[in-house]
Amino acid sequence: MSLLERWISDKELKELEKEINEIFDDFTELLEKALPKSRKRESLRSLRKRAERWVDSFKKALSQRAEKGTDILIPELDLAELDNGFKIYVDLPRADKNSINLELKDHRLVITAKKVPLRLAKGEDWISQESLQGEYYRSIKLPPEVDEEKISASFKQGVLEITLPKKSAGRARTVEIRAA
Repeated sequence: MSLLERWISDKELKELEKEINEIFDDFTELLEKALPKSRKRESLRSLRKRAERWVDSFKKALSQRAEKGTDILIPELDLAELDNGFKIYVDLPRADKNSINLELKDHRLVITAKKVPLRLAKGEDWISQESLQGEYYRSIKLPPEVDEEKISASFKQGVLEITLPKKSAGRARTVEIRAA
């Protein structure tokens, strides 16, 4: 499923689709000049189908999000490599600590959390509200040297800190050769 960082109106979606089509048309024109005639039709047909599938999945993600009534927010993160592992710092402003979930699946770390909406006191009303409400989602492919059994995390002041230790490098040892 495609993820969106902000609301996109129908008008913006149509403009985006128009831009994608224009880029595709320009690319098609260049490709026609570069490819031999025998490969042109097949290559262009395949490319057009891929572009149409991308646009369709984008539209599907929009409609699913509209049905659910929430935005999917992609949190920003910083990644540092240490001698013994990695640290990931994920910005989750207004996330409820109890809603944060870390899941390991197929060497991917999936981070989800719910953003707590601001509540106004009785008698107050919004003049403008630009912040998005919804759920945070981020998936990170882990490097092969990460020891997935030793991953740990803490949450403080809206920042999730994830520690990813590296696997222990095997110690060199001598193998005894016995007589047969």
